[in-house]
Amino acid sequence: MNMKIYEVVKLLPKCKKLMDDCEYDSYPAKKNLCEQISNNIFKHRDPKMLIICGQAMEFLSKLVSYSHNILMEAGCKYLYYWIYYKLKSNNNNMYTNSLYHEVTQVYGEQLIGKKFCDKYKEEINDEQMFKLSFLNELYKCHNAKITIRENNTDEVICKTLNDILDEYKTKFEEFVSAKETTENVKSSSVSVPTYQNNIKAAIITTIIVMLLIFLLIFFIFKFASNSSYFQQKIQKMRNKWKNIDSVCSILKQSEINRNISWNNRYNISYNID
Repeated sequence: MNMKIYEVVKLLPKCKKLMDDCEYDSYPAKKNLCEQISNNIFKHRDPKMLIICGQAMEFLSKLVSYSHNILMEAGCKYLYYWIYYKLKSNNNNMYTNSLYHEVTQVYGEQLIGKKFCDKYKEEINDEQMFKLSFLNELYKCHNAKITIRENNTDEVICKTLNDILDEYKTKFEEFVSAKETTENVKSSSVSVPTYQNNIKAAIITTIIVMLLIFLLIFFIFKFASNSSYFQQKIQKMRNKWKNIDSVCSILKQSEINRNISWNNRYNISYNID
């Protein structure tokens, strides 16, 4: 299980003591490996880097002797923290990541035959190291305050420690604020296209509805204005059909009269005979 950052802080004093007991190892195998690492990173043999590399490898040797996974994880993270500040004193802290990866990889593969600190490398970054440094300073100040209270030491020291705490607190708050601002900007940039799409859809829908309403009003007005015209047409059609019916009635009546006349003639002729 990966440790939380504040859990690592509690083990930093033990890791620091372990590192303080390490000295530059002039063992030929490690020395040759460090020279290779120096050439890979700096393109030349750097004496200061060789000392840092040798002490780091000695630290890893001591760390391997511990069977506790907790100390192993804390040690891997502490090593990155330690390398950073060692290189920073020489203005070479930009090589922290490269040196850390080279030392742990070379030590693991060529000296003990297995990967070392690999599962923690993805978690180690500048943000984690900033938090670790901040919490470590708080932890040291807290312990110092306890010592001061127990020994009734001068209150001036307590004030100095409070000033240090305030300084780190301000830096940490600024860091968190800057990070939140960056995340908010990213979130806003993602939501803007969606908002713009919604506006476009609303505008298009409004235009379509307005066109439909306009067409409806237009047809209603047109039919209303031409209603008399349609009524006249209908009336003419009715009159036409009435005229046709009248003609048919006249023709029918004429046919009936003709038949009656014919029958009368026939009857008269028959009677005479």
